[in-house]
Amino acid sequence: MKLTILTEAQIRACVGIDQEAIAVDEDSFARLASGEVTLPAVVRFDIPEHQGEVDIKTDYMQGFTSLAISWGLMSLPVYVGLLYRTTGRPAEFAIAS
Repeated sequence: MKLTILTEAQIRACVGIDQEAIAVDEDSFARLASGEVTLPAVVRFDIPEHQGEVDIKTDYMQGFTSLAISWGLMSLPVYVGLLYRTTGRPAEFAIAS
């Protein structure tokens, strides 16, 4: 087995860093720390007959028109949705595999 060791510069040349995404993450954590975000505990339940479990996660950020929810079986893709706060209707929807 051959082991390749890369320098930081080589890794940075291979992997792009999205500065806008980093800024959004930093803002989200700052909002969480300041109390602007409601982040309830994860709802989790087992499905033994399928050797799986379902995790449901959600959050709410003050000042946004939608709230986020994600769910999925551990062995399958995760579904992520944004719902309008005032109507509960879907605003956006994605599947992350």
